[in-house]
Amino acid sequence: MSDNHNTEKISDMKLNKKKKFLLLAILAIMIITLIMILCYYRPKPSPPVEVWFEENFEQGLGDWEYLDAKWIDDQGVFDNTSVRVGRNVYLAPYLSYKLNPPIYRDQIVVEFYTKIEDITGAATTLASLDFPTGEITVVVNRDRYLGLAFGLFEPARYSTQRLAPGEWTKIQIYVDTSEGKVSLYHNDLEILVTQWSGTQPLMKIWLGSVWIYGAENYESTIGSYYDAIRVGNPGLLASQTLLDRIKVTIPGLWRKPATSSGILHSKEEYNEPESLKVNQPANMED
Repeated sequence: MSDNHNTEKISDMKLNKKKKFLLLAILAIMIITLIMILCYYRPKPSPPVEVWFEENFEQGLGDWEYLDAKWIDDQGVFDNTSVRVGRNVYLAPYLSYKLNPPIYRDQIVVEFYTKIEDITGAATTLASLDFPTGEITVVVNRDRYLGLAFGLFEPARYSTQRLAPGEWTKIQIYVDTSEGKVSLYHNDLEILVTQWSGTQPLMKIWLGSVWIYGAENYESTIGSYYDAIRVGNPGLLASQTLLDRIKVTIPGLWRKPATSSGILHSKEEYNEPESLKVNQPANMED
């Protein structure tokens, strides 16, 4: 009887040791994994800031081409000056600047501040960058989710971040042609990364309604403000921490990113107004 009791006691001790060993092993794995994650998402040092183009609209619209754009001298991000783009006469109000010379860089950051009044249609464009192989366009849908699109008739790719009407928002587009990717930033937070196989250089910057209808049923902006535009190197970007990644990841766990509305308008459905056929943009070079 005593021998059986001792045998059971020894077996229990061995089982407890195995449980303790297993728990310690799991704990060690969790600690190592956490350390690896923290190291991977540790903020990387930013290079010194380089700015190759800058516009604050302090003296008006300057050399910018535009339709239905107005200089504003009583509100802005830094100096109470900005530009408002909104449909008045033309179907596609915009503001554009041709870079001369074009910018040849493997890594380019385009930064601007914007404030929208409201979104009435299915989607609208905020800004677009012209490259030899096509455009990179920042879009926002009726639910105010920000995204990227690479063609009028291609579905946009949306983030889980919303744009708040009536508030100045910092938007950055990071184009890395060497890695073949584009990143979208909202108030210094990286919210979307996608592949892109375009090539240099950056030739032109567009702000406002650059597309109408198409895959997302884009409509004109009824009022968008722009200010503090810069083009430079990745030194303009804020380093991303683990907390930043969590801020972006958690909303996506319960929200499926928006997809294309699937509404297309043929040429027969859309009759171009006569004013669009005969009028030319202001400041347009011959």
